[in-house]
Amino acid sequence: MTEPTTPPEANETPPEPREKPPRRSVARRLARWLGVLVLVIVLILGIAVGTMLFVLTTDRGTQYAWQAATSLLKGQLTGKLDGGSIAHGLQLRDVHWKDKTGTDIAIDSVSGKWELTREPLRFTIDYLHVGTIDARIAPSNEPSKKTELPKDLRLPIQLAIRDLSVDKLRLHAGTATTEFTGLLFHGQSDGQHHEATVQRLDTPFGAVTASLKLDGGARPFPLSGDLGYAGKVSGETVSVGARLSGALEDLIADIDASGMKLNGQAHVEALPFADVPLKSALVTVDHVNPQAFAPGAPAADLSVRAEVKPVDDAKGFVVSGPVSI
Repeated sequence: MTEPTTPPEANETPPEPREKPPRRSVARRLARWLGVLVLVIVLILGIAVGTMLFVLTTDRGTQYAWQAATSLLKGQLTGKLDGGSIAHGLQLRDVHWKDKTGTDIAIDSVSGKWELTREPLRFTIDYLHVGTIDARIAPSNEPSKKTELPKDLRLPIQLAIRDLSVDKLRLHAGTATTEFTGLLFHGQSDGQHHEATVQRLDTPFGAVTASLKLDGGARPFPLSGDLGYAGKVSGETVSVGARLSGALEDLIADIDASGMKLNGQAHVEALPFADVPLKSALVTVDHVNPQAFAPGAPAADLSVRAEVKPVDDAKGFVVSGPVSI
């Protein structure tokens, strides 16, 4: 038999409900956790910024960065960092870059000093001296594309290059090597107006100088400048000078040439980014000796006059106009 259950007494009091924590204590607890979270985030950011400043501004930090880069690239990049920091300048030796495409660049020495300043934001290279560069650039397998006129040539910051030099640049292509020596360069930009000067560059054909001013704020990018060449042909000195004007899209060059008894002038209007790059050319040259340019040619004293323009609707680059010799 089941025992009868005893009914609860009528005067028995029910259990008291649990008290809910006051809202003020929950808010305090949430604020405390948010404060801890903000403190952790600030601490992480401080460590990251401090680490970056250590890497960028100290010699030891830059050494660690260089070691990490050469290790991660697994032999593609090698070299010796003698000193300096990323933020203020470096001294490197025996730098070598080689990738899987076949591009191979070796630089025996690099020494530079630079600085990034604020108000205005400007990157200044006090000097960048490079020794000998041996470069073999792998040919590209991509189809060549038509070069188009840029939409904007402005820079995000100001730039000043006070002294850039390269002792030797050797370009290797197959078994042939082309060598350029003695590059001296300086330039500056306020972000929109750019100036560049090649004080000297010795090429296999002679010495080249150049200066250029370009407004990169709006198309067609007005420019002005001068080009110079001095060299020898058949043992005789030849010099050529050109004055540039117009714009990057519609370029004008007035050229003077002298040497080897010749005297020549040319006025050339070019469209560098058009399908046909020449607009017109007017050439006047006196005392041309073909034998000086080709030993097998006969000796002569020629005067040449030519005024040519591209032929419309012609296949390829074809010019026509009066030519007299």
